[in-house]
Amino acid sequence: MDCITDPEVEEVVLLWASQTAKTTIFNAATGYFIHHDPAPIMMVQPTKEMGEAWSKDRFVPMVRDTPVLNELVNIQSSRDGDNTIMHKRFPGGNLTIAGANSPASLASRPKRVMILDEVDRFPRSAKKEGRPSKLAIARTTTFYNRKILKSSSPTIRGESEIEEDYENSDKRKLWVECPHCLERQKLVFEQLQWPQSEPENAYYVCALNGCILHDSDKYYMLANHEWRAEAPFKGRAGFQLSALYSPWLRFGEMAREFVESKGDPEKLKVFINTRLAETYEENLDGDGIDEESLTNRVEDYEGAPEGVLVVTAGVDVQDDRLELEIIGWGIEEESWNLGYHVIHGDPGTKEVWQDLDDILETKIMHERGVELSIACACIDAGGHHAESVYLYTKSKQVQGRRVYAVRGYSHSWRPVVGKPSNNNSHRVKVFYVGTDTAKDTIFSRLKIDEEGAGYCHFSANLPDEYFKGLTSEKLVKRYAKGRTVKQYIKKTQSTRNEPLDCRVYGFAALKIIKPNMPKVKLRFDKLTEKKPPPEHDDSPHNTTKGTSRTTKRGRRGSGFVNRW
Repeated sequence: MDCITDPEVEEVVLLWASQTAKTTIFNAATGYFIHHDPAPIMMVQPTKEMGEAWSKDRFVPMVRDTPVLNELVNIQSSRDGDNTIMHKRFPGGNLTIAGANSPASLASRPKRVMILDEVDRFPRSAKKEGRPSKLAIARTTTFYNRKILKSSSPTIRGESEIEEDYENSDKRKLWVECPHCLERQKLVFEQLQWPQSEPENAYYVCALNGCILHDSDKYYMLANHEWRAEAPFKGRAGFQLSALYSPWLRFGEMAREFVESKGDPEKLKVFINTRLAETYEENLDGDGIDEESLTNRVEDYEGAPEGVLVVTAGVDVQDDRLELEIIGWGIEEESWNLGYHVIHGDPGTKEVWQDLDDILETKIMHERGVELSIACACIDAGGHHAESVYLYTKSKQVQGRRVYAVRGYSHSWRPVVGKPSNNNSHRVKVFYVGTDTAKDTIFSRLKIDEEGAGYCHFSANLPDEYFKGLTSEKLVKRYAKGRTVKQYIKKTQSTRNEPLDCRVYGFAALKIIKPNMPKVKLRFDKLTEKKPPPEHDDSPHNTTKGTSRTTKRGRRGSGFVNRW
């Protein structure tokens, strides 16, 4: 905050962990400029919706509860457009709130103060106009005394914008004083220790003299600290801060989150990014996953083994066939292959879709003796037979079945499943799938070699061609427009990749229904528990002998629980 008001500092960069007050600092900075140094200000959030949320939930309450700001900013919307959710006027300046996904809002007005929050969550490009942050910063060019404020927790090494900005700053880190030996040091996760199997009792070991530090010592350390720069200052002040410094997060909570994430690369990535404020380094050796490592661990099982709670399906459409995989899902997205099918024939004919319908309607026998239905299926509509896919999925949705058309997009910043759209000739619901994001998760889970969270089980009945197709692609780095870009490519052009696509669509189906697995398990355990036979009362006063009663509750709806 001192740097924000220092005229020698043009840019402030916060490479910080989540929930460490970085947004609050920028909120205070916004209030400072409105009150003491009025100027045109822009606050940019990753999306327009997040910008609206910031305006309503953060900015308006701050103005309402701060008397000097309340006198300067009218937080009530006006008919003349001077004060709206996304634009506020005050004496000597104004505040514009924008989303990084809207190039028009980024390029509309000159601004002296540019605030970019969570830049690593910005889209890669604002449509065809380039990186959103550069587009926004260009608005400050005409001001000699401009101020640029950027914050974010980082993402992938080599792709993280906030890491790049921090590396080009004076790279300040927080040094705190040990309350026992009075030596100063940076807090690093490697010094966090805990008793065997008791991460909740974690403590910090002083790296200099081995002093044992507990959560209660944080207040002394934070009160006796200093920021030390590791590079020369050239107008950009950079700060890195991990959640180890947070007074609101216990050492034990940090340790527990780490232990729970070790077996799942996706969870570990989140922990490293949002807790340690470090970039995650992916292993991009270009070789992908070896199919032999998967075939060596196949299992003998029929139907749905113990652990399966929800079943989905992914369908890939080719010019002469349909291919589909049926996948069982358990707690923490542990998965089981429950079948792989190839339906030969022209997808433009009804017979092919009838064969698909027969498979999707087939119930799967669970190890506990109950039958499971396919809760959701996703069908690729990105090829030549999109019209056939739309017609088929529309007829299923009319019946109340979760069978959806999907279209894949390879941009790495897209979520696994985006918002559905019905902007097509048949007005049928279509989901957009971030295929690269889904493949990131799938390939990371294929590397897990211990059963549990994220582990993938495969049936011994699968042919070798399935594993070749599942591992048919590799992740490589390429450079486009001066920027590193990740891209999935086939290992060889002759290899079929339909099994991988089917796995992507089956995973997307799970993300669409978003089952609460712990609750599903409780319900499943209750439905499948063995109950003793009822005792018969042969007395003449027993009026219910020989009668049965059914309730409509178990038949209600078409959810994956009610359809067991």
